[in-house]
Amino acid sequence: MTPLKQLYMRKIPALLIIILLLSSCSGIKVSQRYDEEADFGVHKTFFILPTDPMVDVKVNRYDKELLLHSIAEEMKARGYTQQEANGDLSVNLFVILDDKTGITNYTSFYTMGGWGYYYPFGYGYGGGNYQYTVTSGTLLVDVFDHHGKNLLWQGVAIGNVDDDQLKRQKNIPKVISRMFIKYPRPKVTQ
Repeated sequence: MTPLKQLYMRKIPALLIIILLLSSCSGIKVSQRYDEEADFGVHKTFFILPTDPMVDVKVNRYDKELLLHSIAEEMKARGYTQQEANGDLSVNLFVILDDKTGITNYTSFYTMGGWGYYYPFGYGYGGGNYQYTVTSGTLLVDVFDHHGKNLLWQGVAIGNVDDDQLKRQKNIPKVISRMFIKYPRPKVTQ
């Protein structure tokens, strides 16, 4: 095998893997905001606030549990200890879901028609409509100083919600992880 072919054999699979990883969550926009004056090092514990009743109505139990578990794991990975109530930080989850309906027309362009070339068959006549619904979701995670009631950090993810339960189970932890990537580290005091 020539050296050029060997190079391609090594590079192409790596390139395909990178493309797959980058495209796996590409449809979801993630942003974060935080209080730059806050010292995140003084907080040691956190607790998750009860969810809004509207979240319970819109989000199924399994997705809600996975969201809360993923948030707790991200907070623990940053050195915080979870408590049932009254931690230094309180974490709030809020979900907004919006169904958007669209209609598209499809044609084969070569169907039975009354005009065009070679009557009775022609182009551009016939076809039908297809109606579809896409669920768009906004996920907000707020981290408050429990004692001062100040918003310290907010993560926002916006994207389409997949109908497939297995895909959601796979993507929810990834989205939460992307939200927390830029979570501030404790300030270094000298």
